[in-house]
Amino acid sequence: MIRLFSTILTCCLLFGCGETDKTAPALSLALNWFPEAEHGGYYAVVIEGHAKRAGLHLEIQAGGPDAPVIQKVATGRAHYGIANADDVLNARVNGAPIVAIFAPININPRCIMVHASSNIQKISDIANMTLAMSARPAFSHWLQAQIAFENVNIVPYPSSLSVFLNDVHFAQQAYNISEPFVAKKMGAQPKVLMVSDLGFNPYCSVLITTEQRLKDHPEEVKELVTLCRKGWQDYLSKPEATNEHIHSINREMPLDVLAFGALELVQMTKPELTTSNFGEMTALRWKNLAEQMKAAKLIDLPEAELSKAWRNF
Repeated sequence: MIRLFSTILTCCLLFGCGETDKTAPALSLALNWFPEAEHGGYYAVVIEGHAKRAGLHLEIQAGGPDAPVIQKVATGRAHYGIANADDVLNARVNGAPIVAIFAPININPRCIMVHASSNIQKISDIANMTLAMSARPAFSHWLQAQIAFENVNIVPYPSSLSVFLNDVHFAQQAYNISEPFVAKKMGAQPKVLMVSDLGFNPYCSVLITTEQRLKDHPEEVKELVTLCRKGWQDYLSKPEATNEHIHSINREMPLDVLAFGALELVQMTKPELTTSNFGEMTALRWKNLAEQMKAAKLIDLPEAELSKAWRNF
């Protein structure tokens, strides 16, 4: 994701577009970052009219740095949220009854971005330089458990491209659907090293809710998943209108970057061969993630608890 800050976007943005049925009870959906391409399918639920036709008033709340999505959903301040699969497992370990119900992105966009002039071909080649990664996401812990990173100074992620653009010996985390495109526009020659190529590939931009909401409103949950599936399929085939809206509420996200991200997502959202519906998840992917997070000494989640962490519709 592009980590460029806007004072406007530090506040919650409520998204209704005047197109939904505002006499219906509002359902809130909390994002894990500012509106970007990885949220496109969720915005398309409203932009393409799916929410209105279902009589649904959907409010999408923009996030930001360290957005407390899990806490908001777990405590009822938001009915639904967007998180990554590793966040869901962390929540379960900490006693939050969060459940993943839809996962549109099968290839996680997380990457490490280096300068092409560095001649680094894979993440394990990174040495004798500075690497910026956030300490919170599981991927950074897993990488450090797997790779020696000889003479690498690991520093906090700077939330911008400024250091990268001015230092060829600087590498940083990124999302392949945004930052590399922007870095190239600004004159750099970035090389993208996908973390998923190493086998660490959590579901991304996952729709979450609580066990209680599943119990109390099963038909609502099922319908929302159906609408999100339609929204994502629309976004991947015709993203222009949704991108225009995202740009209108997040001016830090140019239309060409959004277009690039939407195009990249076409390949990254292809369903797995073992699933029948778009956005469905597999037990194997969740099990692999739990084992990888355990190996990185992040969590130790019992199998019975893991089975409660996700559900297909």
